[in-house]
Amino acid sequence: MREIMTGHDIGNRISFRIHGTHSARHPWRDETVVSAGEGVVFRHDPKPGEPASYTTLFMEVYPPGATFIRGEGTTPQGCEDSAWAQYRLALDCADGSGSHDWETRGYRNGAGFCSRCGTFNSQVFTGEQLGQFCRICGTGTTYHWDTDKAAGTTTFLCEEDYKAYKPARHSPTTAPWRSCWPNSSTKIPNEVVGWSVVIQNAPYYYVMKHSFTGETLTNTEGDVACGNRIT
Repeated sequence: MREIMTGHDIGNRISFRIHGTHSARHPWRDETVVSAGEGVVFRHDPKPGEPASYTTLFMEVYPPGATFIRGEGTTPQGCEDSAWAQYRLALDCADGSGSHDWETRGYRNGAGFCSRCGTFNSQVFTGEQLGQFCRICGTGTTYHWDTDKAAGTTTFLCEEDYKAYKPARHSPTTAPWRSCWPNSSTKIPNEVVGWSVVIQNAPYYYVMKHSFTGETLTNTEGDVACGNRIT
């Protein structure tokens, strides 16, 4: 297995940070990339009576045959068991053929989820398949979109036209930092320094306590945590 930040070969020894090192018990492939620790999960749309957030141990893996899998639990072994069960489900989907039944679940960035096993993949759909075309050149794109809620319209820009025609940035929230930050550095408020947004995966937004050590979060072209308040 390989550590996500450094790419170093860690064998079967997975660091859960302050919770110690866990020896993997399942036969993960050597090229599997892994990250683990403790984090807070903020629910985007909690159900009645459901807390808006919770703390959990987690193990995230990027194994061959499945782009991203996250296992949660009360112990490192529980996290690994959860991730392994999801991995086997992904590999065995459609009688082991590896052919998934992809659906967008509202995503416009090309990502897809398998309706049968829940496997997530970041590059499943093209702009043409989604009916998303650059407003300048007309090519299919999943690169950038801008929604005017008042008008009920959404426009799209391809990567080539984005720099010249990108709309003025605006934050729909009162969050203490901008909700989108392409090609810039964003100051993190003092109360969350030491935390960082790891991944957005509907309907959850993940925040980790251990992977961010400075006061500036830099992100290149992209929409990580874009348009959603995380407090």
